[in-house]
Amino acid sequence: MIIVCPNCKTSYDLPEGKAPEGTRARCAVCGTVFTIGDDQPEPGISPQEQEKKKGSFLPVLLLILILAAFAAAYYWRDTEQIQGLRARAEQIYAKVTGKEPAPAIEEDPVSLVQGLDISSVRQFISNNESVGTITVITGKISNRSSEPRGLIRVRGTLSNDSGTVVAEKDQLAGTEISLAQLRVMDENDLNAVLNDAETIAAVNTSVPPDGAIPFTVLFINPPADATGYNIQIIGAVKPKAE
Repeated sequence: MIIVCPNCKTSYDLPEGKAPEGTRARCAVCGTVFTIGDDQPEPGISPQEQEKKKGSFLPVLLLILILAAFAAAYYWRDTEQIQGLRARAEQIYAKVTGKEPAPAIEEDPVSLVQGLDISSVRQFISNNESVGTITVITGKISNRSSEPRGLIRVRGTLSNDSGTVVAEKDQLAGTEISLAQLRVMDENDLNAVLNDAETIAAVNTSVPPDGAIPFTVLFINPPADATGYNIQIIGAVKPKAE
């Protein structure tokens, strides 16, 4: 089965049934995330060249799984769990590919959030059939820096009339939730949508310069004295170099 990146036209030869239509994939060459469909082999590529490319798609999927595991672990904010998942995923990557993953780029956390802008912020109240009142803060984060950024995190706060913070919530950006879902989903389902690892891995692992992703922060049954809100970017990483 041949799939072709719609951006750079790099082709990958996969065993039949390993990547059914609808599977999301990231190109190892240009980083484009796309949905596998009825792509045809790229004209002019010889069987020998196609053979060389066999297996190149598996490392890409593994890297997505590494980042997805990191995003899922962050939801529980367990540092040991995050480190364990990343270490195990990187061991699998090294075993399958025969090479070590590129090391993370160390940089001052403050510099990593510089150049990330928040816009289109909206705060509103939704009445939910299962959990009661939900305060919702939504918006968009744009990358105005000269390099990609990933795993962008925001912090939403609610404050009372005196300015004292009465509620605080951290959230990985990249997911959205509909008005219909806000009205009928229970708390577990709402959290599952906002922390969907596949979505976060697809859109919030390498936001390019001038790229933008959404964010949503929910406060379920917020304090009665909450009258103001604030949203800020609290973290990001520089994607690993290949």
